Amino acid sequence: MVAGGLLPARLTFVIMAAVGVATASDAARADCGPGTFAIAIDVGHSPDEPGAISARGRAEFDFNQDLAWVLRAALHERGFVAAELLSVFREIRSLDDRTAAAAAMNAQVFLSVHHDSVQERYLEFWQPPGADTPLSYSWHAEGYSLFVSEENPFPEASLFLARLVGEELQAGGFRYSPHHAEPIPGEGRELLDAEVGVYRFDRLFVLRRNHAPAMLIEAGVIKHPDEELRLQDPAFQAAFAAAVAEGVVRYCEAFR
Repeated sequence: MVAGGLLPARLTFVIMAAVGVATASDAARADCGPGTFAIAIDVGHSPDEPGAISARGRAEFDFNQDLAWVLRAALHERGFVAAELLSVFREIRSLDDRTAAAAAMNAQVFLSVHHDSVQERYLEFWQPPGADTPLSYSWHAEGYSLFVSEENPFPEASLFLARLVGEELQAGGFRYSPHHAEPIPGEGRELLDAEVGVYRFDRLFVLRRNHAPAMLIEAGVIKHPDEELRLQDPAFQAAFAAAVAEGVVRYCEAFR
């Protein structure tokens, strides 16, 4: 590592990306004073569409909501008091609601919080204690994944942000899952950064139809029985959120 926590092989990219972030658009050039820098935190899914179901039967939406509040606290602790969950501003019923709420708060960064699953071919079944029926689980994959879209209005800034977040997660001892790059139906995502786990996923609506640099965070694989438990550990959540928040700090510092 070198001063500032940047990997030597990335120095040219980071310098060029920082210039791109600073000149791409009004949204990307916005003042990055922590007290006014608006960060939209999107809680993935909803009670009506809860997303994946964990190995022990808990809805992804509940995992997402828990981590989103911890992330909000981590950002506020670092002075980003304009970081807020989108659901504070309006009821979220659709994907359009998410991007509209972010635009309404003049978000300068959009962070979508999710938890991951695996393809059906990797699922097995068990009946853990307390479960009324068999539930699916998998040992196939564990770890975080980060996604950006090149159809976002600010693809360079989005990738810059995701790389910084990924570097901080790696520095914090977290590891990404390579399973989204597998050449199988439903996966095959391009790894834009194989060191820190940034994938390209152009068609993700909340990324491509946004008004700000945006990334989607899969914090871990809730189908993995061990990782499911880790992801509910407050200490794990706090450390993960702190790493994401430090990535945002470094992104913000690129404006100064």
